[in-house]
Amino acid sequence: MPANRRQFIKGLAAGSVLPLLGGCYANGLNSRVVDLTARSAKKQLLANGAVTEVFDYANSPGPVILRARQGERFTVRFRNDLEKPTTIHWHGIRLDNAMDGVPFLTQDPVAPGSSFHYEFTPPDAGSFWFHPHFDSLDQMARGLNGVLIVEEREDPGFDLDLPLMLKDWVLTDTGEFGRITSKRGMSRAGTFGNIRTVNHQINPLYHVPAGGWVRLRLINVDLTRVYKIILDAVEMPEAFVIAVDGNPIASPSPFGREHIGPGQRLDVAVKVPDRPGAVFAFRNTSSSKPWEMCRFQAERADDVDVRRAMPRLPLNPIPEPDLAAAKEITYRFDSGVGDGYAICGGIHEKVPTFWTINGIAWPEYAILPPPLDVLEMGRSYIFELANHTPHTHPIHIHGLTFKILESNKRAVDPFHTDTVLLRPDERVRAAFVADNPGHWMFHCHIIEHQVSGMMGHLQVV
Repeated sequence: MPANRRQFIKGLAAGSVLPLLGGCYANGLNSRVVDLTARSAKKQLLANGAVTEVFDYANSPGPVILRARQGERFTVRFRNDLEKPTTIHWHGIRLDNAMDGVPFLTQDPVAPGSSFHYEFTPPDAGSFWFHPHFDSLDQMARGLNGVLIVEEREDPGFDLDLPLMLKDWVLTDTGEFGRITSKRGMSRAGTFGNIRTVNHQINPLYHVPAGGWVRLRLINVDLTRVYKIILDAVEMPEAFVIAVDGNPIASPSPFGREHIGPGQRLDVAVKVPDRPGAVFAFRNTSSSKPWEMCRFQAERADDVDVRRAMPRLPLNPIPEPDLAAAKEITYRFDSGVGDGYAICGGIHEKVPTFWTINGIAWPEYAILPPPLDVLEMGRSYIFELANHTPHTHPIHIHGLTFKILESNKRAVDPFHTDTVLLRPDERVRAAFVADNPGHWMFHCHIIEHQVSGMMGHLQVV
């Protein structure tokens, strides 16, 4: 018997083991309140049934997915039940600086057994995520990541909305963690995992409504991998990129071979073939041996209008920079061998540094360094981001949103993002309004590059 839309979505959520922690409305006010605990948990990630002890925000088979709503207050009552300090950074959210989750810069680390309340009102709808900014390399590698979906004020009307968290794991055949990092990996493209998952599963299958429009949210929480994703099918569905890093684009573009670096997100609208049983898949082509990431199978649903047009997303209220009056600043991302202190890495001892921003590795001493630049509140800026290395770097800014203007390596239709994927020898011009006061991190999101020097902070006053 065919399922109706509500039954279909409920069945999918149950079958794909995604714990949707939407929160509750408190006292009738427009405020969602969520309890979230960082803890150790046991999870089956390997096909052979071996169990791995991970770090997680819930004792569940899949990732935690929080849902907030655009323009409404969101509260996370966070508790740390790990044996080491941690924090939560809300990746891509334009929020108050005190809620940004960067240890020693915006807050003290949350000690074991302690709590911290994160409260913010997300101005933008879209696909976001969260992770620790303390001991990031170890805690993120062990699974401490979650998805944050900020829902639009009005439902855009997709027949299915499915987050897809992309993550590799470094595991032995018995489920123990292998070597998460090495000097060789740190100084090159990074250390890659051997177990490749979507929503903590190896090549999962999702049932999707035949003839419907589905919103697939690709969210790359991996420490290292830059995915190059294509759609693979006998009956190729219509597919469009509708949002980049949480920000809808005015003119959706056909889905091709899409690059998604660590920290980045891509929302894809897919018109499912109107034939029950039809199959399509996402395939990663970033290596010499491409692999299928996950697949989708059309299933009949009785209340899908197969003739309707693709739903459209409203644009987010990003301030428009004044390009004529903007101040221009160049940031050079380069290599540089030495020693530094991994303060955000959770330790106050020297570690090797391999990467720099404007010749400076983070940090060169065991206290917070001065900001790379002090920006004037309300002023427009154009950053020229110059990659002088033979490796790709996803450059992420906290608390602000860039408008990508142009590149010397590729044609650019201007779009908004919080994470710029810089190719080797690429120079990108990115504009924004410095409208959010505070100290904001600015770093490569290949985490081994971050902890070995390619990180700094900007101050908006």
